[in-house]
Amino acid sequence: MSMTSTIEALELYRVDLGDKLVGFFTDLWNAQEALEQKSVTEDLREMITFLDGHHDGFKEATSPLFADDFRIDELTEISSDDVEDLIVRLCDQCGFAPDSDEATILALATVSALQPRASAAAAAVGKLDAKAPDLGVCPICGAPAALGILRNEGQAHGGSRDLWCSLCDYTWNYPRIKCARCGNVRQDEIEFFFNETDKAHRVYACQDCGGTLKVVDETSLGRFCNPRVEELVLEDLLDAVIAGEGFAD
Repeated sequence: MSMTSTIEALELYRVDLGDKLVGFFTDLWNAQEALEQKSVTEDLREMITFLDGHHDGFKEATSPLFADDFRIDELTEISSDDVEDLIVRLCDQCGFAPDSDEATILALATVSALQPRASAAAAAVGKLDAKAPDLGVCPICGAPAALGILRNEGQAHGGSRDLWCSLCDYTWNYPRIKCARCGNVRQDEIEFFFNETDKAHRVYACQDCGGTLKVVDETSLGRFCNPRVEELVLEDLLDAVIAGEGFAD
């Protein structure tokens, strides 16, 4: 999926999301696309420099990562566990508390630096012939599914559902009535929430494990789903469900 089409899809939500948020993610995604991918270290520094423009003083706070002797080992394969471990190590290097704002921004910089590599690796693999995984974790990198996409809802058997990974941009098929967090298939224990004026955007929630999943109904949306944009649009609805119903992110 091209960056141009992603930004065009984001522009459709400018009124809903606001100029500031749309402008930030447009700049962020353009900065990602401009990464030369010479090394993980240099890509991370590029993303930190970009984020310093939005969070003044962030580059100074991460100065240990710009030291001459600092290097991140190149990753032959990118898994969600590798990314989480790397974020922890980088936060320790900078002296950031795990729950601090600085740690959150550094996590964004790290994931943004690695996403182009992860996406390229997933694209090289192509569609897997293997049976869908038991849980809603990406079969390529192991990250939890970030979004569900309902397709062909009017067809027999209720249509199908794809799951999408926000780390490596991979999509895979998964049973529609099955919790992507714990595998629960008891239909009466799986709820979905949406605004009456917008049935295309939903949050599925499992009463058994308390887990949630953002979901887009592509038929109701009326256009091809750009998962990176739609996942962002669903954040407010997810926050409302968590706050009002007691489910987990």
